[in-house]
Amino acid sequence: MKNLFFTFLILIMTACTSQRLVENSGNEILKTELTKISRMGKMHYSFSAGQLEESGLSENTKKLNDENWKTIQNLASKINLENINNLEAPTDARFTDRVKEVQLSFTLGDTTYVSSGFDEGNPPAELEEIYTYLEDLIGQ
Repeated sequence: MKNLFFTFLILIMTACTSQRLVENSGNEILKTELTKISRMGKMHYSFSAGQLEESGLSENTKKLNDENWKTIQNLASKINLENINNLEAPTDARFTDRVKEVQLSFTLGDTTYVSSGFDEGNPPAELEEIYTYLEDLIGQ
């Protein structure tokens, strides 16, 4: 009887621990960042639940509503984040400083995934939808 009780207790403790690990596994995007780099400087935009922070030439914080944040998370969930650093940019005008270089990064738990650089306004096809959405939010 004691063995059955201890077995049952261990199973419950294991199940609870496993559930906590699943809940805290970092599958939810905590932050999305867009960075624009040129010879004149760097602009950094950080999107997280409830806010959009802008830094670089100017410092600014805007409110980001829940609908916008959910859309960012939804768009990001469509991307293979483990492969974004290998995406090829369709053009290379950033190397001649004709346009800014842009990078996107996504933070999930303790891991940050950073895209390869691409020309402003011309992202790789896999990033086009989220890039356009983030640019629209920046412009509002």
